[in-house]
Amino acid sequence: GTESGQYTADGLEHTQSGRPSSKAEDHHRQMNKRLRKIKGFDFGDNWAEASGDDDAEIAVLTWGSSFGAISQAVEELRQSGQKLRLIGVRLISPAQPERMKKLLNNVKKVLVIEQNHSGQFYHYLKAYYDLDAEIKSIAIPGPLPILPSQVRQYLRDWSQI
Repeated sequence: GTESGQYTADGLEHTQSGRPSSKAEDHHRQMNKRLRKIKGFDFGDNWAEASGDDDAEIAVLTWGSSFGAISQAVEELRQSGQKLRLIGVRLISPAQPERMKKLLNNVKKVLVIEQNHSGQFYHYLKAYYDLDAEIKSIAIPGPLPILPSQVRQYLRDWSQI
């Protein structure tokens, strides 16, 4: 953005003036600056996308690139009469426990669906949120995207338990 300026991408931290630095104090100063910005910003309702039935006893919780397929599957099941709530988290940090609690009001079961091998989002939720519902994790690894048909089957199977 500065006329005749030059940007250097070197993998190091930088000083307040933008010069590359490997000093620990510069690193700490810049990390603290970023943390203050994140904590001080009001993300409003943009921290998550929520839809579905307010009186649903089952919620599907997801994040990332799988949201589209999961959203499609949830909507198809809702159109066939199943009451569901969908929550697609956009902001992982800082955690939003009060907002999540409000979205999961009256929910009895939560199905966490994510595309990775170890259930990272599920474990994150267990660590940062006090969820009062029965929680099940579906972690689908691999390079192939999650399909709406898979999600529909998981929800059909689990909602009958």
